[in-house]
Amino acid sequence: MDQSLLNLSCTGFLDALGSRSPAPGGGGASALVGALSASLGHMVCEYTVGKKRYAQFEDDVRAAMSSLTRLGQELQALVDEDASAYSLVSEAYALGKDDPARAGAVNRALDAAAVAPLRTMAACAQALDAFEELSFKGSMLLQADVYCACELAMSALRCARLNVLVNTLSMTDRSRSAELEGRAEALLGRAEPVYENVLARVLKTIKKEA
Repeated sequence: MDQSLLNLSCTGFLDALGSRSPAPGGGGASALVGALSASLGHMVCEYTVGKKRYAQFEDDVRAAMSSLTRLGQELQALVDEDASAYSLVSEAYALGKDDPARAGAVNRALDAAAVAPLRTMAACAQALDAFEELSFKGSMLLQADVYCACELAMSALRCARLNVLVNTLSMTDRSRSAELEGRAEALLGRAEPVYENVLARVLKTIKKEA
């Protein structure tokens, strides 16, 4: 892409997302939502470190903060990566049907278009691990933000999973598509119990603190 989608204003991105243009689409939106979750979790860390009440968790919270910084940057990059991957798919399908290079080009493009949301899934799953730490080591005053971050990450992960499948189901290399689908299912399976545990713990904490 000539210009990063991340250089747009919030309104500009929303306008681009709602326009008659294939990118950004669901994949880019998923990556952006994942990045929002990482930023929200990072805020919780910022309000936790340096506080006497949470001194015993200082190292763990700082580790979570570092992880969320990295994951947020990765997810931001995936907004553009997803759009670029979709452009490759469009270019491949635009080749003439009698072009001998078309089938291979389409399959390679679909592979790249599936890998981008798969990476979004992996980043969101790691973010959920950080939120699990924050659900009992982060500031009690910001547990609602941990809850929101968790919901955002899981939503992004689930949406990204569908974007993986949309591409793998069109691939002719069934061995490769099965591999990618298996990795997606494994990430979903790992993330779901973490997500459920965080929500349950945060709700319990909030009710106790109220």
